[in-house]
Amino acid sequence: MRRLLPILCVVLHALPLKAHFPTALSDSAKAEHPIYIRGQFTTTDKGISLFPAFSLGRPATMLEMKIGGRFHVDPELRYATDGTPWSYIAWMRYEWLNSSTFNLRVGGHASVLFSKKEITWPSGTVEERILGNRFLAAEIAPTWKFGSRASAGLYYLHSRGLDPGSISFAHFAVAHGRLAGMKMGKKATLEFRPQVYYLQMDQNWGIYACGTVQMDFRNSPWALQTILNQPLVSHIPNGNTFLYNFSLLYKFNQEYLPYRPIIAI
Repeated sequence: MRRLLPILCVVLHALPLKAHFPTALSDSAKAEHPIYIRGQFTTTDKGISLFPAFSLGRPATMLEMKIGGRFHVDPELRYATDGTPWSYIAWMRYEWLNSSTFNLRVGGHASVLFSKKEITWPSGTVEERILGNRFLAAEIAPTWKFGSRASAGLYYLHSRGLDPGSISFAHFAVAHGRLAGMKMGKKATLEFRPQVYYLQMDQNWGIYACGTVQMDFRNSPWALQTILNQPLVSHIPNGNTFLYNFSLLYKFNQEYLPYRPIIAI
């Protein structure tokens, strides 16, 4: 898997910026709404979870994709760098409202979170296995835009655990901002994404401050990123320590134009 993901990213980047699915029959065709395949491949020294209060605690690789247009499917595959699965997330999202000043997105996902557990068999043998806990979640995300470089918004996610022994429910409420396009010399720009969030997992809760700083390079798919997460008040076990990481990102963005032939009568 570690070898497959970088190869996939290189192949996606090598595809032409615009292509179409052949339907033959006629050169006279009417272009419809394009289908986008966007995403990024990330390698990091410390994998930070969807809830930034938690970390894998070791290096990880992640593939995040966005496939579609107004309605899009966003799969996420996360692995430790030794090949151990971390989590699989299958998002389905819909851009309900989208204008130059406001966006409202709704969505949901099914996910599996993996962890290592020691199992004691009736014979007394102890064996380590990788077990997965399943979750379902729904989200809503209004965002206000202030030009192309700044935005602010709210985000709420409610999650339910499906397996015994996992977290029964979670509330994740976020107030966030974005400031992009800050020039760092002639070839790099900086983007800052601060957020304050409330996280409740069963009866335990916490309030956190988190920030993401990303450096993009002009005419390059590569970027550098760091995430910092500081608990302000926390009653969540294992969720009360300062976390940070450093990541290398490879971004891809392809557009496919499906064509429907026009049949002359």
